[in-house]
Amino acid sequence: MWKFPEFDIEFPIRVGKIIKHEYISYYWDVEDTELLVEMTLTARAVSSTLVTITEKSRANDEAGIKWLKGNTEGWANFLACLKAYLEYGLI
Repeated sequence: MWKFPEFDIEFPIRVGKIIKHEYISYYWDVEDTELLVEMTLTARAVSSTLVTITEKSRANDEAGIKWLKGNTEGWANFLACLKAYLEYGLI
């Protein structure tokens, strides 16, 4: 279950694939559509990792783009929280 305490909502997820230190995927239902989320971790310089997040299965139309714009802020928050957790142990 993916919980968003700042919004008091949660979404069920289904784990796809996990490759330690490299890749995480999961599926979640949004508006009766199952979306695939993929997170790729790419090692860079010492103690540096590039995180790439891709969300799939939305139509490339006005509604899909509107949804994407609203969802982008959530991913920025997620990555900031992930960084704080990994670097400083903050949750």
